[in-house]
Amino acid sequence: MDEKLIRKTVVLLCSEVIELCEVYGKAYDFFYDETELALHVSFDLEQDADGSFFASPSKSVDGEVLVHTFAGQIVGFSVLYREGNALS
Repeated sequence: MDEKLIRKTVVLLCSEVIELCEVYGKAYDFFYDETELALHVSFDLEQDADGSFFASPSKSVDGEVLVHTFAGQIVGFSVLYREGNALS
């Protein structure tokens, strides 16, 4: 796992994906699941999501961005990478 690449990816997504612009610059924690080929980003580890939706497509990643919300506020997101195009 390349932490620098992950942090760069998070910044790019938060600045590029319209649905994530409101969380640009917020502190976050992340976990990369190599088995599921998914990057999980949380802006509030204490808060579980009560909903999720797919964001508009991103030019920065080859996969889908799933935004997690609680009471209408974004609490995190996941990048679901396509096979063979995940972070390494």
